[in-house]
Amino acid sequence: MSWLSLVLVVDKQANRVLWAESGGDVVDVLFSFLTLPLGTVVRVLGKQSGLGCVDELYKSVEALDESCFQKPCCKSMLLRPRSAAEHLCEDLPVRVDKSELTFYRCSLYKSCIEEKYPSVYSTVLGCRCRCLGTTDRILKWEGTSTEGVNGVFVDLGGKFTISDDLCISPASASTTISLLHRCRSKESQLEHMKVALSRETVLTLLQKSLTSKTPLTETFLQKSESQPAEEQLHPITDHEEVTGSAGREFKARLVRSRARNEVMFAEIGEDIADLLFSFLTIPLGSIIRLMGKASHIGCMDNLYQSVANLRASKYCAKLEEHGDMLLAPKIATHFGCSNQLLDIDETSFQTTLNACACKRCAVIPAPVCIHGKEAQTAVQINPKLDNGSTEKGGHFAKGRPGMFMVTDQMMVTQNSSVSGLIKFMEGLNVYADDIELVEVAIGKKEALALLRGLLLSRTPLTHIFCQTKEEDSEDGFINIIE
Repeated sequence: MSWLSLVLVVDKQANRVLWAESGGDVVDVLFSFLTLPLGTVVRVLGKQSGLGCVDELYKSVEALDESCFQKPCCKSMLLRPRSAAEHLCEDLPVRVDKSELTFYRCSLYKSCIEEKYPSVYSTVLGCRCRCLGTTDRILKWEGTSTEGVNGVFVDLGGKFTISDDLCISPASASTTISLLHRCRSKESQLEHMKVALSRETVLTLLQKSLTSKTPLTETFLQKSESQPAEEQLHPITDHEEVTGSAGREFKARLVRSRARNEVMFAEIGEDIADLLFSFLTIPLGSIIRLMGKASHIGCMDNLYQSVANLRASKYCAKLEEHGDMLLAPKIATHFGCSNQLLDIDETSFQTTLNACACKRCAVIPAPVCIHGKEAQTAVQINPKLDNGSTEKGGHFAKGRPGMFMVTDQMMVTQNSSVSGLIKFMEGLNVYADDIELVEVAIGKKEALALLRGLLLSRTPLTHIFCQTKEEDSEDGFINIIE
């Protein structure tokens, strides 16, 4: 088991961590949080991320039948999304996501090396090859990267100061003095505490970083100061990453209670279901960037800004090369979605693999394997598309207009029968004479509002679509199209 260590500077009287002192190894792990897709965050935290309704969306994908997806493997792609930075994060001393970097080749591997069918591979188990086989044979892959020997995102030899709210800066006397003034603590009250950082502690720190303004204190002193997500919901801003192409719009039908001024649920088609599902594949760093570095997700904005500051100061040479993987991380290859609307691109990076006909050496660096078998460069296919296509895009969800319904808590299900809907409404203590149906358009701005609401609210549909006109004009929430 890998362990890291850092030194906490604790105010004994206030029982809080003022800051921590660490090497580059701890900072590497903290920065790797920004590369994690939302679905991975939920999975590694045991579906207890504490982020708005994200856990509910994830659990609803788990509960949906495979017939609701374009391909059976689409469900696993959402529950276990890959990261575009996974080849780098393999070199971290403690990995948040322990999933192995695995590649799969077609089960009919002998056919796939013939000229008629160029050799293919996938990062997803069970997708359809162009020869009608499936990718269910694990490639014998051995990582060859040595980039992490001296750090992944920062140099291991660097010394850093980490504040309780995850502002990270190079260690210096001026930084220490500034923190002392900021915290208003007397030196006589300070205590230095060396602590170990196991993977379990890192996961706790991740969860607190998403929900708290004092994650170091809450992780190491077990002092809870987290606020309910509803109190942290902030209005949408017109940041340049939010606005843009008017583009496509999808239609949804809201079922709204007049008396409560609440959305009970919405009837949606595969396009909006696709959009909601695609949120699980977006890395945290890109979410913060989309929201203009004002996501209000715990301390993640501070972590993001720390990367930007260190890169600008040129203190960490590695950030010159890998900074974009933290500040503007792309979606992993073929994990993108044509109905995403938010213009987050897939990475074009693909691992170069050579595959031969041997069962004994499926991945080799040379054009001929040790058994004399000629190898071909394998291409990565898109699990969401037919016939082993290597094109980007595709869809996760499958269904007709109105086939799905999404509750105010972001639980996506197949639309119920009439009797099922009546029972559902009675369970909410809402009856037919209190209901109104409202059609709304979902474009890019609304998509971002849904993403933000998903992360920060327990009732995102109501927060977005049931504000008063005065609130709409003041805080920028979306107006209903009636």
